[in-house]
Amino acid sequence: MVQNHVLLGRVSPYVAFQAYEEWSQPASITGIVRLSDEFACVFLEITPFYPVDDKWPDQPSDKGTFILDGHAVEIIGCFRAWFQENQDRIFFDVKKESISAKYDCTVAHIVSIKSLEFLSIGARVWPKVDAGYRRAMSRHHTASHLFSLALNQILHHVWDKDVSRDQRGYADFDRIAIESSKISEHCSIETYRIGKSLRKKGFKPTRLPLTSTMETDICNILDEWLLDRHAITVTPSRGPLSEKRVWSCSLGGTSITMPCGGTHLTNTAELGRVSCGIQYKDETLKCILRSVGV
Repeated sequence: MVQNHVLLGRVSPYVAFQAYEEWSQPASITGIVRLSDEFACVFLEITPFYPVDDKWPDQPSDKGTFILDGHAVEIIGCFRAWFQENQDRIFFDVKKESISAKYDCTVAHIVSIKSLEFLSIGARVWPKVDAGYRRAMSRHHTASHLFSLALNQILHHVWDKDVSRDQRGYADFDRIAIESSKISEHCSIETYRIGKSLRKKGFKPTRLPLTSTMETDICNILDEWLLDRHAITVTPSRGPLSEKRVWSCSLGGTSITMPCGGTHLTNTAELGRVSCGIQYKDETLKCILRSVGV
């Protein structure tokens, strides 16, 4: 069910989202919602904090603090919230089909209820994103995108029917078979379902290479790409949170774009070496990626 909470104050109808360009930006508090006896969420006119995406929650939200008057208020997490301009209610867990143009999306910063002792409507705070945590998340999110392209390439021969292809011309196994993606500061875990539906589409599991061969082939492709510096962008880099965003990178002379609103590195040279571990069991292909960074 949609949960409604009375808003204390007003959330700005335009929330400038700057998570891709800023780590810290002074801002005014525009709204506070008491969620329980333990937690509350705070809304800002502008924020550098990345919230978990309710539609595809592969990347956890940023962590960090609000600084004001010598106090550091811990931001436990961030998520998306929906509201209507000139209304006194905020909506959480709004189903996709319920969201229309009349709703605006904003970032809810979760704090301890005790921190409201220091926070109030109109107060100026200095939000500071945990840079090390964000950078680790961005490394593994970028690694997962590059991995998906390499995986498509090495599994292209496994198909015996024509299916949708990625922008490099290979059968798009990643898009067709992905079951889940879980990004953390330590690794990225990509899980694919190789079941009856995929086999009907022309995927032949009997043609799968050994997992050790897949690991080696993927790492060789990634190593080759990482020999050169390739710029990475997410656009638009700022603006309303509800805007669709696109990840872009040029690899081997091919410009690659993917729908993605997560955080990323600005250049492939920042990845360092990427290791890959693959397991195949019970019609599930599980891939674990780790980037050491530079």
